[in-house]
Amino acid sequence: MWKLYSSYLDNAIAVRTSYDSLYRSLGCNPSISIGRVLYIDLSKGYAGINEAFWRKRKSFAHEKEVRAIVVDLECSDTGKIIYCDLSILIEEVFVSPSAPSWFVSLVNDVNKKYDIDVCVSTSELIEEPFF
Repeated sequence: MWKLYSSYLDNAIAVRTSYDSLYRSLGCNPSISIGRVLYIDLSKGYAGINEAFWRKRKSFAHEKEVRAIVVDLECSDTGKIIYCDLSILIEEVFVSPSAPSWFVSLVNDVNKKYDIDVCVSTSELIEEPFF
């Protein structure tokens, strides 16, 4: 998935979080719904208007996506800014397996600057498997 979601693998990162961390990072706001996306075969069914935000084509099932959706009928803007505490949201950071060694230090420096105390490690995808 590194190649799928990054156009430049030498500086790509992935962030790990959990449902609980996402919920708490958004302030435990009851107007925010959090749930897993359901991947459906659109040739055999469809997503209704209310379910469309929670559905995606089956070809994206490898993403295992979770979404947070805010319903605010009073908001007349095309979007809404929601505060998110990154120090709660980010549980771990993985650096691309093709990133240079100095890149891990850079990511650690950026985390330190923004008071994010998480483990930063290089992806294990390039390591020899142990059999």
